Amino acid sequence: MYKKSKMLSIIITCAVLISSVAFPKNALADDNATGSMTFTSYNIATGQESTHSIESLQETPENAALFSAQQQIYSLTSSCPPILPSWAQESNANNNGGSTRVILGDSDQRTKIANTTVFPNSAIVWLAASFPNGDVWYGTGWMISANALTTAAHVIYKVASGGWATSVTAIPGKNGSTRPYGTFTSETMWISNEWKNASDPNWDLGIIKLSSAPDVGAFGFSVNSDSWLKGQTVRLTGYPDDKKGSDDHTQWTASDKIGNVTSFLVYHKIDTFSGQSGAPIFVDSTNTAVAVHTGDLSSTYNRGVRITQAHYDFMLSFRK
Repeated sequence: MYKKSKMLSIIITCAVLISSVAFPKNALADDNATGSMTFTSYNIATGQESTHSIESLQETPENAALFSAQQQIYSLTSSCPPILPSWAQESNANNNGGSTRVILGDSDQRTKIANTTVFPNSAIVWLAASFPNGDVWYGTGWMISANALTTAAHVIYKVASGGWATSVTAIPGKNGSTRPYGTFTSETMWISNEWKNASDPNWDLGIIKLSSAPDVGAFGFSVNSDSWLKGQTVRLTGYPDDKKGSDDHTQWTASDKIGNVTSFLVYHKIDTFSGQSGAPIFVDSTNTAVAVHTGDLSSTYNRGVRITQAHYDFMLSFRK
């Protein structure tokens, strides 16, 4: 995510875990952070907040074995397929015709997306969020239903900028100054109470409902086991600020393997930059997201919030 200006008022080279690579002590251990699984929504027009509870299994020391067994089941059963736009005959995941900074290593692996009007590029959304103190921040989102998208929670709720974004502009498939599907505005936003109350990085995932539905398709999303995620090749596509040209933001993409996972996070070495916060971390062959990119761990790894059962259940409610 990128802060343009207060005055303007707005997963990896194969990650081999070796002893010289230091994660925070709690990053490689199981994250036993308990969550209420309560999400807070904010209606921009009325300024009203509401709470929504999600019933789902949470890992604790007492139910660790059950949680592990359930994760194996979830990797097979908790999967929501992508939705193709009405004009698409088939998905075209590899048509390249392309957070917080990290370019990892000496070379930048990202490539520019030339055609943003093929799926799933069409379902990747440029975001500009305005905040009460005049800040405007940039980020990336991805459609999960006809009129809802997922992004990073910090794109739409920032304590330092006054809390909830007062407005969010969303442009699916933005390609510089070209807006192939038009411009959309946010209607309601959702984040978890864990993010709202404590900025917990394990819960840095948010959802935006748009005022109308662009015909751009939607990503699938799934809950997966640790063993399935580790070493899985994934792609990350978004709108980085360091690649912004004279005609504004464009889509860029790169792919690699997930290096390590915790109960709530995935670690990867895909090159990213500010503006890509909220981008999907997804499997090319199925256009199915497994995590949302949120930032960097160090100069060695980037990270994303993995889709847990709680996130999945809540995201799925927007398909109903």
